[in-house]
Parts: sequence; structure tokens; C-alpha cells
Amino acid sequence: MTSINRPGGNATGVALYTSELLPKRLELLGELLPRAVTIALLVNPSDAAHELETKEVEDAMRVTGQQMVLLRASAEGNFEPALVSAVRQRADALLVSANPFFTGRRAQLVALVARYAMPAGYPWREYADAGGLMSYGPSIAGAYHLIGRYASRILNGERPADSAGNDEVRTGSIVGAMGYGQIGEALGTA
Repeated sequence: MTSINRPGGNATGVALYTSELLPKRLELLGELLPRAVTIALLVNPSDAAHELETKEVEDAMRVTGQQMVLLRASAEGNFEPALVSAVRQRADALLVSANPFFTGRRAQLVALVARYAMPAGYPWREYADAGGLMSYGPSIAGAYHLIGRYASRILNGERPADSAGNDEVRTGSIVGAMGYGQIGEALGTA
């Protein structure tokens, strides 16, 4: 493979960089909640990326002077104990890592986070659509749309190597409408 943008041959695909956006999500969460000093990070210890994600957030927090509470969940039954731990450790907000296990259970996770009134930053727009406070990252639906466009081009005779790297899934920040109350609670104005 020559590069991710131009893999060559019959290779093509879509890469979604969400873990790399954790420091930016931390920054945006800090802008929404300027008094947040202790931030909980929810990771899946079964995912090899969790160590890199943890290090990236620790490095970013060193710069901002924030403290991290590390939460681990690799099964549905771990969500509530993790949030209870965050509350006991007086976390001001929560960052959720971009893990397929979490994404597949986003409605349950968002509802549980809301029940504990914990402002949270999520990796995908779909979390904000499900009622989460804030997301920063690409849209899963946007990625599927891009995959469909690639498939269409290939089925219409374009070589896979010629279609790679021409498009990207947009990354954006969304504050969910249902999340505004969490901001007020966190700031003590709700």
C-alpha cells in the first residue's frame, strides 16, 4: 500500500479517525463547562486503542490542568458502576471514547449519563441525536453514505484505487437539544 489516501491496486475504503479527536472533544467540553476540572474518561479495556486514548487525554489534561478519572466498561453491566464511580470521585463531566461497543449501546449509555446528570462529550453525532450533550466527530450515517458512493463508482467501472482519497466524512461539533439542561445543571443555573 502506497498511502491511506492512495492505496493503489484494488484497495479502497473509508477511515474514520475518532480516537484522535479525544483532545479536541476535551477542549470543546471545557469551553461548554469552563469550571470542569475533573473529567471522567470512559474506555473499553478490551479495545487495544484504549491505552493510546488514555494517554492522549492525559497529555491534553496536563496542559489544561485538569484531572482524569479513568472508567472502564466492556459489558453493559459495567456502565452504571462506572458512572457511580465517576460521581463518587466528583467528576465534573464525562468523555466517551469511540468504541463500537459503546456506539451500539448509545441510547442506553446516553440515558444512563442523563440519569446521573453528568455532562458528556461523545465521539459521534448519533449520540447527540440520541439526547447526549455534545459530540465532536464524524457521522456514522455520513460514513455509510460515502461507502455507498464508493461502491457505486466501482460498480460503474471506476477502479477502486482511483476512487480512494477523494472524499472525506465531515467532522463537526453538535450540541444536542436535550443536552442544554445538562449545561445548566453543571453550571448551577438550571
